[in-house]
Amino acid sequence: MKNPSLKDVIDRHSADVMRIQGVVGLAAGRSKADSSKHCIHVYVTTTNWPEGLPHQLDGYDLELVNTTGFRAR
Repeated sequence: MKNPSLKDVIDRHSADVMRIQGVVGLAAGRSKADSSKHCIHVYVTTTNWPEGLPHQLDGYDLELVNTTGFRAR
């Protein structure tokens, strides 16, 4: 069985992950540790790993990206 695409994984889990306190966004990305691997960047406003956030979704690692938040202009 083929692994789901990164986009499919983000689409399927986005609503649940966005409900976790401190999470403000998700995006497809490349691993900081191994640029040949795809991962899911989770944008957070916290300094610690948010409670309830897994470290992996459907085989893709999650990596935190600290931010002060997003604002539409």
